[in-house]
Amino acid sequence: MSDDAPTQRLDASDPDRPVQPGAPNSEQRKSRGLLIALIVVGAALLIAIVVLLIVLLGGTPKPTAAATPIPGTSSATPGTSAGATPTSTSSPRTVVKPTSAPPPPSTKVAISGYSISPSQISCATGTPDLSIHWSSVNGKTAYFGVNTADAQTAGMGWELPPTGSDADFPSGYHPYPAICGQDTEYTITIVGTDGSKVSRMFTVKFKEN
Repeated sequence: MSDDAPTQRLDASDPDRPVQPGAPNSEQRKSRGLLIALIVVGAALLIAIVVLLIVLLGGTPKPTAAATPIPGTSSATPGTSAGATPTSTSSPRTVVKPTSAPPPPSTKVAISGYSISPSQISCATGTPDLSIHWSSVNGKTAYFGVNTADAQTAGMGWELPPTGSDADFPSGYHPYPAICGQDTEYTITIVGTDGSKVSRMFTVKFKEN
């Protein structure tokens, strides 16, 4: 072949040039890259949706802190269901138990004191005089008697003050003389304001010479 013969130049961009089988052109490469990108994005979206569903359906809700009630107010809020029991947070009040009333004073008559002196006598130098004193509670009238269990019915018949002494005896019986020669019982009987009565006896001993 002569060097002067014209040489045919093969242009890569020649549309009439046959494409070698198995070699992808630029359009095919672009389509393949776009498809791969779409697959990657779709997979990422699918994974995100799955994770979101797991969180929404299977996640444990965090406990919410209970509201701190304000002292003096009720913890019940409007809209509470009928079955809910409101809890009161009001401060406790001291409950004062009522004290039992004292019993009324007794109206029963009683002899609080009765004495005679001397309690032992001797008549060697004459008949001694006796000093007699008595006192009572809830008494109205006193009676004096000798050797009797009830001076009101079998006594001297004198109405005496509920608290007094032989100075309250009638004239001629004060001072009151003792009885010589024997032991003698002297009785004081007190009648109360309610009509009840009580008696007490005092024995004066006689001592012979």
